[in-house]
Amino acid sequence: MASLRNALAVSLAVALLAVAPATWALDEKELHLSLYLNQTYSGNGLNQAVVVDAGLPGSFGNIAVQDWAVVDAEGSDATTVGRAQGIHFKPSGTNDRAWYITLTIVFERTRFKGSMLRMMGYVPQDGQWSIFGGTGKLTMARGVVNHKIVSQTGGWRLYKIDIRAFYTPMDVSKASSNCDIIRKILAFGA
Repeated sequence: MASLRNALAVSLAVALLAVAPATWALDEKELHLSLYLNQTYSGNGLNQAVVVDAGLPGSFGNIAVQDWAVVDAEGSDATTVGRAQGIHFKPSGTNDRAWYITLTIVFERTRFKGSMLRMMGYVPQDGQWSIFGGTGKLTMARGVVNHKIVSQTGGWRLYKIDIRAFYTPMDVSKASSNCDIIRKILAFGA
């Protein structure tokens, strides 16, 4: 009888381990957030720079780095809530607007302070970037960012970004409670 009880306890523990991450430890959340990226690529207050100028037609092969301000509104009273830091490069010599970008939004304010959101894609006038990860409160983020230029003068642009993502905040207390449940099940078989 004891061996049957042990086998049952082990089987139940294995089954719980297989589904525990999906049912208890992971609590997926949805994010809908509209922000603005402030890009200054020439003139005063630069927040990006070309670090490799290949000297080829159409800027083909050029590489730039950016540290754009992320703000919560369009006007001069906007508050900086983070930085959009990363790199973009020109993979096409024939499409003037095709810059490939990979960037990380580092949140300095809001409920996501200290968290990061990673994205990549092309920078045409309007388009979409893929979200492929996050840290802190935005762990395991995935989704899309719709971006659109809402203002442009000289060497300055303001992008409106609409973030639509799913993320999984890692709750250590839930993960440890899963271990407690499994320990109790295994103790039952002993």
